[in-house]
Amino acid sequence: MRHRLDVGNPLVLASGSPRRRELLALAGIPFVVDVPSIDEERYAGLDPHEFARQLSLDKALAVAPRHPSRIVLGADTVVVMGTIRYGKPRDAADAARILGELAGHKHTVITAVTLIFPGLPPNTQHETTEVNIRKMDREYIARYVASGEPLDKAGAYAIQDRGSLIVESIRGDFYNVVGLPLVLLYQLLRQYNVTL
Repeated sequence: MRHRLDVGNPLVLASGSPRRRELLALAGIPFVVDVPSIDEERYAGLDPHEFARQLSLDKALAVAPRHPSRIVLGADTVVVMGTIRYGKPRDAADAARILGELAGHKHTVITAVTLIFPGLPPNTQHETTEVNIRKMDREYIARYVASGEPLDKAGAYAIQDRGSLIVESIRGDFYNVVGLPLVLLYQLLRQYNVTL
């Protein structure tokens, strides 16, 4: 079956993330937003890969019944260092703590994406990227946190904005760190014969 995404038949983004909206627009993918209501606390016991995959799946499943004839995209991003999973900081103090722990170390960013096509079972895949954060002193961290940028980001930084100054290097998909692995998404859409 061939699908076409255009203004009359846009993809449904099951996420409230402004970054994902920006990336879909950047990729030229027509979309509408339908934000699901999901309690992330119930996934707390899962390992990071399963956490991201299950949350992206459940976001898509929550929205799909409202759009039975459209392709639905769910996504979730987690930041992991060792056995610790870093979500969005609770407040400025938590953001400073997270950045202090990440500074001078490598961590992994995992973004899972789920696509649900009409009449087909969900397809969930994930991408991983290794990020190396440079060493920072408390004063620098405090200034970055005071900008407000880290407060709604997993891992408390935005690689595409001011946070680019704290990233020493990355290995893997840049857009995965932003919140949506565009190459993986494009490959999945092609797999299902989707044209833009």
